[in-house]
Amino acid sequence: MNATDEGILLPRLTTAEKNAISTPDTNLVVFDTTLNSLQRFDGVNWVSMASGYGIVQLSQEGEGGNPVFYSDMQSALNASNLIGGDCTIKLHDNLTVTTTISTNGTSSINNLTIDLNGFTIQNDVADSLSIFYFRFHNNRILNIINGSIIKSTGTGKCIEMATGSGTLVMSNCYVYSESGRALDIGTGITPINNFDLGGSTFETNIGFGVLCNNTNINLTNFNSVSNSGTSFRLNSGSASFFTSKAKGTGDSIYLKSGAVTVSDFTTESNSGKALQVEGLNTLVKNLSAISVSG
Repeated sequence: MNATDEGILLPRLTTAEKNAISTPDTNLVVFDTTLNSLQRFDGVNWVSMASGYGIVQLSQEGEGGNPVFYSDMQSALNASNLIGGDCTIKLHDNLTVTTTISTNGTSSINNLTIDLNGFTIQNDVADSLSIFYFRFHNNRILNIINGSIIKSTGTGKCIEMATGSGTLVMSNCYVYSESGRALDIGTGITPINNFDLGGSTFETNIGFGVLCNNTNINLTNFNSVSNSGTSFRLNSGSASFFTSKAKGTGDSIYLKSGAVTVSDFTTESNSGKALQVEGLNTLVKNLSAISVSG
């Protein structure tokens, strides 16, 4: 116990093995290998002792308010699938990732909140992989709040909304993709409400700030920025209460023939088109358009 070059290795049990302990003593401590967490029996329940350990915190419905901590976000998502319900994942430091963080399409998670807590998730690998790949399930509401998501190089997307039934809600976020799409919304999503992006900014260098391919989705309350490409491309769907800006030679907004209604927005281009409308069936109203030299 007085060693300066050794530690104590507590009994290591899976969650199933831990729960199988017959009448555990109050304050019995084990290391749960399933949860990657020190656990203490408080006389009624096993509770986490891991406060301050790991930079990714998972709080989950049915766990009595006791958070569990992980070193990476994918592990927190995987663990949340074991119980389901409403889950909150919260960062306590900046996080660097090299692979895609993905939800399970058959997940038992209902509503999921990712609280960046003022920190940044960043991928510096020059590849085409997305930072986040989301597949909705069970009419899930996905909340992403308070921080930054950055793909510093490569053609990968920052947030890719792929399939399923649900709604994306964001607030106070900055999302940047060097050569890909900061926000990409696919055709396979069935929305249950507007995608309210909470004033978040989506920026790209030569990709798209925001790209939407879904006829049924209405995007609202966001800012899209491009340094040298097209800032906002709406292949189908609707958008309202937003700004779009092309700082370089690209176009600010490109509305394809599938765009339905685009209203209450400001668009600005440095040397490209401030607004290009391809289809005659698109309703465009209540706007301010500025083109510096295009």
